[in-house]
Amino acid sequence: MEDLRTAIQLIFPNYYLASIDLKDAFHSIPLHNESRKYVRFCYLGKLYQFVALPFGITSAPYIFTKIMKCVIRTLRGKGFTSVIYLDDYLAIEESFEKCQENINETIKLLESLSFIINYEKSDLVPAQQCRFLGMMIDTNKFCISLPDEKKDNILKLIKSLLHSKVCTIRDFAKVIGKLVATCPALDYANLYIKELEREKIIQLIFNDDCYNKKMQISKIVKNDLHWWVDKLENGHSRKLHDSRFQITIFTNASLSGWGATDGNKQIHGHWSESEKSRYINYLELLAIKKALVELIARRRDVRVLLRVDNTTAISYINRMGGVRIDYLGRLAREIWQWAEKKNIHLFASYISLKENITADRLSRLPRNDDTEWGLNQKYFDKIVPVFGRPNIDLFASEFNNKSESFVSWKPVAGAVAIDAFTVKWTDLNFYAFPPFGLDLKVLTKIKRERPSDIVIVPL
Repeated sequence: MEDLRTAIQLIFPNYYLASIDLKDAFHSIPLHNESRKYVRFCYLGKLYQFVALPFGITSAPYIFTKIMKCVIRTLRGKGFTSVIYLDDYLAIEESFEKCQENINETIKLLESLSFIINYEKSDLVPAQQCRFLGMMIDTNKFCISLPDEKKDNILKLIKSLLHSKVCTIRDFAKVIGKLVATCPALDYANLYIKELEREKIIQLIFNDDCYNKKMQISKIVKNDLHWWVDKLENGHSRKLHDSRFQITIFTNASLSGWGATDGNKQIHGHWSESEKSRYINYLELLAIKKALVELIARRRDVRVLLRVDNTTAISYINRMGGVRIDYLGRLAREIWQWAEKKNIHLFASYISLKENITADRLSRLPRNDDTEWGLNQKYFDKIVPVFGRPNIDLFASEFNNKSESFVSWKPVAGAVAIDAFTVKWTDLNFYAFPPFGLDLKVLTKIKRERPSDIVIVPL
């Protein structure tokens, strides 16, 4: 079934739009005599039956859509760009004249088929701003937004909920439903639905699926509702994007480590002992998070294609989280909130392990134990009061670094540089515990650059 997403794929900047609304559309479809007996009902002792397609049956939208496919096929055969969702029709064309021609031909065809045009609810004059399925589409600003009256109604519901100490699960679910319908008009909105859905499910479990029971609103739910208030009050909208991706990142996780590449740079890392105990689905998501932080930390306002071989990770990225598995939902939320701060949009697609060669190889690289030696933390804590706390660790990994900033021997997650001997040591305020065998090289560099810092050399 076509919907707003279909329209978005067909719209380009500065295109012209027009809409048609059909009146009592389902009732325009007559039922065969043999079928009418299946839609009978009794009222005040009298038996009635529908002679046209009724609104109330679950199959009605499907039947109506199948019939309207023939209408759309005819119009598209004439070279018109059209989208139809049940009784709402949208014309999309590059020029005013073409859009007007589209509308005229569509009205002519629909009326010839005995459909009734609702002229009051239709926008028949082509414009670069048009209302479709409850959303305002602006091709000049190339964005989707909520109509003001809809925005005000939703704000009223949210604020009423926030000001109440308790509410019924039914009222809470009503707000969620309104917000879900609003998601197409706000960037990152799906991210701030998941905790609300999770809370609703938990409350229903505790209250035997009774929607009339009372519930309290948790702190995290309140925080997410405040996000909605902020976005709606400040008139935020959803910017439509070019379908192209500026960056493609390949990631993979194994049980020992992770790897990623953007085609230019290759990075990898190993799991800590606590991370190793996690399920592979979590590790795949964690690999995505680490890859993004390492490869595009300085980028903003870009669309990123993630190539991943794990379908669960793909689902949690593309849905901006989930409610079924709590720890996966939390991690996906962290990833998306990081992306939100940088106005980065992510999309994950599947790649087979056979094709994901580089990322897979990087995720299975063995750990270099020669670079994992370090001073026991107890003794490090003793020398800090004497020599001061260093700003950077020159020979470290993501597991044994003594400072937040560190230089690694090979590319690893979190390192500010690679190979300490390529970095100037003067004025760094560093700490160094070089791997065995590099003592002479370290002393030579110290003699040349004459820094005054902490160096640990085993005897």
